[in-house]
Amino acid sequence: MKVMKISADVRKYENFVIEQRRKLHAIPELAEEEKETAAYIEEQLRLLRPDSLERLFRTGVKAVFLAKNPKKTIGLRADMDALPVQEPDACPFRSVHEGRMHACGHDGHMAIMLGMAALIAQKRDQLENNYVLIFQPAEEADGGAQPMIDEGALENPKVDEVYGLHIWPYLEAGKIGIKQGPLMAGMRDINVDIIGKSAHGARPQHGTDAVVAAAQFVNQAQTIISRNVDPVDTAVLTLGVIKGGEARNIVCDRVHMEGTLRTFDDGVADMVKGRLYDILSGLEKGMGVETRCYETMAFPAVVNDRALTQRAKERLDESDIAHVEKVMIS
Repeated sequence: MKVMKISADVRKYENFVIEQRRKLHAIPELAEEEKETAAYIEEQLRLLRPDSLERLFRTGVKAVFLAKNPKKTIGLRADMDALPVQEPDACPFRSVHEGRMHACGHDGHMAIMLGMAALIAQKRDQLENNYVLIFQPAEEADGGAQPMIDEGALENPKVDEVYGLHIWPYLEAGKIGIKQGPLMAGMRDINVDIIGKSAHGARPQHGTDAVVAAAQFVNQAQTIISRNVDPVDTAVLTLGVIKGGEARNIVCDRVHMEGTLRTFDDGVADMVKGRLYDILSGLEKGMGVETRCYETMAFPAVVNDRALTQRAKERLDESDIAHVEKVMIS
């Protein structure tokens, strides 16, 4: 295995980053609850004396390091929140919060960012650009990026370009995956309610069975991807939750379904959503049910700027770069 060439300036922060990751790993918090995490990050950043340090969107943190004669302002971003997962006992620096775990690598992202902050602070007199470090909460939930932007994360100074990363266990250690253009899919949460009429199971003719209608919907919805989406496009529709019924001998009067739609093209997503409405409209007419379809969350695809991606690649040896394909993860 080839080992990435790392400068001596960066290498000396290796143990610092490892230590930060372990400390952050032990205090995981869910989306919009990252109070302890935010306080810890602020404490570490104050030691580096940034030109400004502020809270945005309650638990988001923004730190600014200014150059004397900046050519531009570069933003760096890391997410903060953890997942509702119980961590095994084996880890020596396991979570101290039961039922909470950094299982998606955000502890590593924050630790890397703190290492970057330390390096930037050390090189303060040599900086050619301003640096804005953005610690974003709520990545796993409703999304903390837009609220932070709304509160000025990309202003004062105005950020010209932003770089982020995600730890990726499928890559060989020492490799960095970089891809121009589409990288991670956009996501829309899909929620569907089907309302029928309850009746005794022995007298179904007096009711309207929401379960049967839901079964029709699930089957028909899957044909959208195979028969309505252009084969050269990429889309996936997964219905992962179906809830309905209270007793085995009662015709169910209500079914609730939840799913996720992922694609790289908003036009494709709009088409799929329109076809879902068409299917539900047909069920209303053909089976006598009432229906409702709505979104609770929606995020755009990650599409890497080609010029900035090329610039990042030029900073690395070719042997350090891993070819990566776009993924449907959002």
